Amino acid sequence: MTRARRTSRVGPWRRRHSRLGILSAAFVLLLSVTGVLLNHSAALRLDQRRVAVGWLLDWYGFEPAGEAVSYGNGDGDGESAVSWLDGCLFLAGRLLDDLTDRPVGAVRVGPVIAVGFPGEVRLFTPQGRMVDRLGDDAGVPLEVERIGLRAEEGLVLEAGGRSYLADEALTGFAPTSAAIEVTWSQPAPVAAATREALHTAWLGRRLTLQRLLLDLHSGRFWGPLGVWLMDAMALIFVVLALSGAWLWWRRSRNGAP
Repeated sequence: MTRARRTSRVGPWRRRHSRLGILSAAFVLLLSVTGVLLNHSAALRLDQRRVAVGWLLDWYGFEPAGEAVSYGNGDGDGESAVSWLDGCLFLAGRLLDDLTDRPVGAVRVGPVIAVGFPGEVRLFTPQGRMVDRLGDDAGVPLEVERIGLRAEEGLVLEAGGRSYLADEALTGFAPTSAAIEVTWSQPAPVAAATREALHTAWLGRRLTLQRLLLDLHSGRFWGPLGVWLMDAMALIFVVLALSGAWLWWRRSRNGAP
């Protein structure tokens, strides 16, 4: 076989190899960058870094389940109002906790705000810093249904038809059979302006940098078609590897440098 004929057979493959390489360059860069970052996800704390870019959140279409609710504190203090929206707990619009169950209520007890949950009471400062979590070891019943204040500002829980009274230091609860007058915390609708602010804050907690990088790396960022696109690119990478090896073999066989 003459050299011209061998060149005519190799030439089209070399052109195809070059075109496929140019086509896949952007995907190679994307996979390389996202792959390196994901390999160091723990060190970079990617699962804790939030992405609050408006158009990205719109692209994902996140929407909270249910409506926001607010809990009175028994003192009429709007600045210490506790609200909850689909896993996020807020104090006067500031995020207190994420991925938490819906509280049964919240009350202001002296210098702290007590938020009740089934099996737990969390104590926060008015600035939103959590100072204590009281659970089973502190006498908090598992099935807390309500939280409230008695006339003398004592903290009271109700579970299974029984009342549990906190000590003065708010370190533990004990059942009480005494008839006491309690003002119970009740859920209430959230004002429109507050609801919008909570919704914005809730959206900002939905998307982590780790999830975004994983979706870009796998193609899921673009939906089902994106996954198929990444599969197609994987096949192109295989073709590039095989064709590159074949072209090198032909050149070395022909004595080309």
